[in-house]
Formats: sequence, C-alpha cells, structure tokens
Amino acid sequence: MKSQAFSLRSYAVVGILAGVFAAPAVSADELFRPYVGVGAQVLKLELDKAYGKPLFSKGVVPGAMAFAGVRFCDFFGAELGYNYFSRKRNSILGANDIFPGSGESLQNFLPGRQWLGYKTQTLIQDVNLGITGYLPLKDVACIFDKTEIFGTLGYSRTSVRMRLQVVTSSNPADVATPNPTHTFKQHKNVPIVRVGLQQNICENINLSLFSEWKRLSSFKMTSPTNQLPPVFELRLKNSVSYGLRLGYIF
Repeated sequence: MKSQAFSLRSYAVVGILAGVFAAPAVSADELFRPYVGVGAQVLKLELDKAYGKPLFSKGVVPGAMAFAGVRFCDFFGAELGYNYFSRKRNSILGANDIFPGSGESLQNFLPGRQWLGYKTQTLIQDVNLGITGYLPLKDVACIFDKTEIFGTLGYSRTSVRMRLQVVTSSNPADVATPNPTHTFKQHKNVPIVRVGLQQNICENINLSLFSEWKRLSSFKMTSPTNQLPPVFELRLKNSVSYGLRLGYIF
C-alpha cells in the first residue's frame, strides 16, 4: 500500500509541475494566466449506519491539498489538483451498534460482547481534474471589486484505505492474543463538485473558502484478512469537505 500511495503522490506532483511549466509565459495583463496553490481542509466523512458508521463517521478527517490551473479568460479555467486526508483514532462499537455488514447488533452477532474497542485509520487520496467557472462580483458593489464566486465540475481518481484492529473488549478473551489488522482498500473514478468564494488580495495572490462534494457512495469494501464469516464490510456515503486555499497567479 505504501508503494501505491507513493505512486499516487508522484503522479500528482508530476502532473502539477507539468501543468505549470508547460504553460507559456504571459504578461500580467493578459487573460491566459497559469496559477498554483496549496490549501488545508477537513472531510466530513460519512458511512452507512449498518456498514461502519459507529467506527469511522465521528468527527472530521483533516487534510491538505495542492493544485495548479489556468485561467482562459475572466469566466473559465481548468484545474488539476491533489487531495490528501488522514486520521487515526480509537472508536467503540457498542452492544446495540450494528456490526459492520452483518445487519445485526454487536450483542446478537457476537454473543457475550457488550462493546469492542477499535484502533482505526483512514487514508483518502485523489488526483482530480476539472473545469472551473468564475463569476466576478465587481458589478454587485464596489466592496466586491476583487471578489469572485467559482464552481468546478470534474472527476477524480480516488484511493480509499481504512484499517481497524480490536484493542479492548468487554470479553478479555478477545484481546488475550494479538488481533489481526483488517484492511479495506479500493480505487475508483468518481465525480466531484467544488464551489467557493475567492478574494483577490493583490495582482498575484488570492485566498479562497471552498466546499467540495465527493461521490464516495460507490466505495463498498470488504477485508481480505477477515477471519469472521464474509460479512465484515464498510460502505461509504457521499461526503463533503471544507477548506481554505491560497493561490499564486503568474
């Protein structure tokens, strides 16, 4: 998995650098302008109630991003980006929580267990490409002279890896010997939608607040290391990220 993650990061970096250096040199007053940037964001990750929500959906997953693009004119552009989200935490599966994929509560699926404590890890990466539309607000009021609304439609190559391991239990026998780590991983091409508000601080620097919708409902994952009956399954739901971007325009 480390090699896959490294490869994904490498493709993203190469693509972004290629996009920047392939763009022709232009003067500041021309419409065709390349840009690069970085950002910080959080993902409100959602899982199906019967397929892992009690273990993974609490809280947010922090992340970062890098991007490069070109403004073709005042109203349109194209952008290539890379997103990275990662979180490790401890979670409790209660007696009345559904054991992921079984359709039954923990106490019914594994009699004698009132709770199970898991160590969980979430890693989500994607390389995305989209077309962006801009709506300058300078005609609305003079205070919005350097403000724009933007929206992006695109696709991403998304990699999801989720891991969990039992570390505590109401039944001491569950942790008497080392428990295997269950790994769930999958790659998909999924659509994304991004909207935001951008403030042009000066000729070459802008700051943006944004929200991005990710179609993660196609991710349905089972663990090949599962030693229980083949019902241990995680299913993601469509999720949204929120963040702040800083861009530099050439």
